[in-house]
Amino acid sequence: MEKRLKRNKLVPKDELIKKAWWWSLSLVGVNLILTGVFFWQLPKEIPLFYSQPEGRAQLADKWWVWLLPGLAIGFWLIINLLIKLIDEEMKVLTRLMAGFLVLISLLLAISLAHILLIVL
Repeated sequence: MEKRLKRNKLVPKDELIKKAWWWSLSLVGVNLILTGVFFWQLPKEIPLFYSQPEGRAQLADKWWVWLLPGLAIGFWLIINLLIKLIDEEMKVLTRLMAGFLVLISLLLAISLAHILLIVL
């Protein structure tokens, strides 16, 4: 009886989507690691809300820094679920979503690094 190797169902089949999957997962990991390593060195308040007028309105408690990795994880989970649901039917859409996921993960990692560089 021939045993077949079961394919990992989490990793996408398409090579382009697979690369985007690994890049976005790596960036989410970087977000989590950076936040975890530098959290206790952060001052009590950090600049987080850049859309607000300059000064006190931009500041948030340091616990809000977990918002960025949380958003990265949330986007990663939701977009990967959508990619799984429409995988074979709309290849162009899934590739666009995978690229969008990498872009969002990268922008969140850059935002976190920018905040850390400002306050540390």
